[in-house]
Amino acid sequence: MTQDLKDTKPETAKELDTAQVQGVGGGADVCTIEEGISQLQQAYDTLVDTASYVMERVATAYKAL
Repeated sequence: MTQDLKDTKPETAKELDTAQVQGVGGGADVCTIEEGISQLQQAYDTLVDTASYVMERVATAYKAL
């Protein structure tokens, strides 16, 4: 006979050890705030360059019509 889900109790959560917490969180030594900001700035610059390139190509193609 199958057991109803409402009759089952979930397993009690267990605490994570330090290694598990660092693994889930990426670890504090993986990336500093400064590195994160630098990576975001690089990604933003790349996005702006790409958008500018696409707009230039569209404008050039439109002029050719």
